[in-house]
Amino acid sequence: LVLASPAQDDGAVLFTLSGGPVDALEAASSNYAIYSSRPDPSTLRVIVTGDVGSGPIARIHIPDESRIPQYSASIQQIAARATYTQRAPDGYSLTLIP
Repeated sequence: LVLASPAQDDGAVLFTLSGGPVDALEAASSNYAIYSSRPDPSTLRVIVTGDVGSGPIARIHIPDESRIPQYSASIQQIAARATYTQRAPDGYSLTLIP
């Protein structure tokens, strides 16, 4: 999962992954902490914290890679690193790549 960010000082990203089951979730960097919950079997809500920036932020393992097009990720909230000020998710994007 790759984040595109217009800022240089993001400290947290809250996003939702939907579309099917997830076998495992891990941070893309040892500099990130990752927290998740499953509101239902096909949805995963995730928070990634740390020195978050553009690039890979998480690895998501799914049972069937041929179903990747069915999955989508959407950002709900972004917070600045030093002040925890919430930012509008406009200008940010998440891309799922195999």
